[in-house]
Amino acid sequence: MLIREQLNVYRKVALAFKELHGADREIGFVRAPGRLNTLSMHSDHRGSLINPISINKEIVTCYSPRCDDVIQVHDLNPAFASNRQFTLSEEIPPRDVDTVNAWLAWTQQQTNNRQDKDINNDWVNKLKAVPVYLKVLYPDRDLTGFDAVINSNIPAGVGLSSSSAIVVTTMEIMTEINQILLNNDQFVNYCGIAEWFVGTRGGSGDHAAIKLGKVGMITHLKTIPQ
Repeated sequence: MLIREQLNVYRKVALAFKELHGADREIGFVRAPGRLNTLSMHSDHRGSLINPISINKEIVTCYSPRCDDVIQVHDLNPAFASNRQFTLSEEIPPRDVDTVNAWLAWTQQQTNNRQDKDINNDWVNKLKAVPVYLKVLYPDRDLTGFDAVINSNIPAGVGLSSSSAIVVTTMEIMTEINQILLNNDQFVNYCGIAEWFVGTRGGSGDHAAIKLGKVGMITHLKTIPQ
């Protein structure tokens, strides 16, 4: 039953992609689960273990690379306003944003500007986070974008990391289509820093749980306060 349900989700996003973009595109799929902290929530900043698990709520994405740097995503969830699109070259920061501290300061400025315009909560900002940060990391590479359809059953705003799941999904797609090779440590660290773009100031624990979680296993994470 579970396998059949999963296949139906993949079929749903693939058919939606076909309807929007035609049947002659090469496509790929990415999934990213939500996560639940079983013990020690918010104690990691004191050096304690946190113990998240991946859950059976997830984002499933059907995507296809583009030849330009446009990123266009259609969300099948009726609670969201369908399409979001942006051009990466119009979002990248100045060249002097080349350190983590500079990224922190610049993303705070961007967040303040969006808050003044009352657009900071638009989910397009979650889509922008990874591509913009990858451009900071690889300023001389011409990063290409993608078209995608996503379907998520992770409830938003209830502490199951629906936002971080979008960030992990986008990192999976961008590194694949742009042939960027990252080890697991780099992947989850970059995800955590990239998500600062939306105005949060968290770490990479959620992204590690999403990326590295295994069925039936608890992920033990520990930080070392500086």
